[in-house]
Amino acid sequence: YVSLALNGNWNPANVVKGHKAMVQIIANAVNPDVAGEEAIRMSRLGLTDSAFVGELKSGQYRDLETLIKKMSGKDVTVNKFLSVAHTAKKLGVEAYAMMDVWAKMANFYQQVDVLTDFHKKNGDNLTAEEIDRKAADIVNRTNITYKRAMPIVRAAESVSITRFGTYMAEVFRSQVGHAAQAIDEYSQARMAKTPEAKNAMLIQATRRL
Repeated sequence: YVSLALNGNWNPANVVKGHKAMVQIIANAVNPDVAGEEAIRMSRLGLTDSAFVGELKSGQYRDLETLIKKMSGKDVTVNKFLSVAHTAKKLGVEAYAMMDVWAKMANFYQQVDVLTDFHKKNGDNLTAEEIDRKAADIVNRTNITYKRAMPIVRAAESVSITRFGTYMAEVFRSQVGHAAQAIDEYSQARMAKTPEAKNAMLIQATRRL
């Protein structure tokens, strides 16, 4: 919830939407054939930090192995048991990994609302996709996003030199991102074409600080 406050996100509706998107992403991770609209949207915009792309690939490999054994007439009971266990593991791992990501998605919805309102009042003609892309870029800069962590920190964590280096580095980077974004929003407010657009962006910049 600290992440919501730092992003100036005080709308409970966005929290609900963030959790709903999280549920869709977890369902998709457990079963790749299940892909909700918001899960696809978040994935397309690069907002999700899946904890186990490798796990998903190994799950697909296990399914292929089971199919080959079945076609050759071999007993697949063990494989079925392992598949069930693997699915349960994936569900647990992804649910844990998504605990801090739902807030980022909630912040994305809030940023979309802010940008939609600002550009409408400013007389700009941006498409929904353009606003989505712009909002996603802002949210990735101002929230913990592991794929943006410094390579040297991730490398150190991968060989167990540190266990929390990536997280701490991302906390610092996202805080710097917040300050930079607030300055940029004040600048946008100053250059707005209409008083309504100026006030809208000033409110967002002030909430962020």
